[in-house]
Amino acid sequence: PQIMAALFSAAIFGFLHGNLLQGIYAFLLGMILAFIMEKYQSLLPCILFHMSANLISVLGTKTGLLMFIFTSKSSLIIYSAISGLLLVISLVKLAMAGVLSKKYLLFLKMRKREQIRDITREREKIY
Repeated sequence: PQIMAALFSAAIFGFLHGNLLQGIYAFLLGMILAFIMEKYQSLLPCILFHMSANLISVLGTKTGLLMFIFTSKSSLIIYSAISGLLLVISLVKLAMAGVLSKKYLLFLKMRKREQIRDITREREKIY
């Protein structure tokens, strides 16, 4: 069921991007985001990963930084190295986001417990 849900949500994510090329890219990104959501049980790492992917895409297309890919074979090698580096950076950011979101969720859980204790103490004072 989880795989079907991931496939379905990724397909919708791809379809909503509006064209075939972006749809394929978005479908694959959607599968990665589904995996991230299952692993960390939080939207924060998914949001950070999606923001990073969009930032790389926008910077690459709007500034023309990615156009060198099409000029020669040596450019393709350089692009591959840069892509590998960006992948490593994204994975590190993803791991950090997962750790931070888990710590934040733990903080919220502890805070809620403290609030419940405070409410219980207040009730005990009344009675």
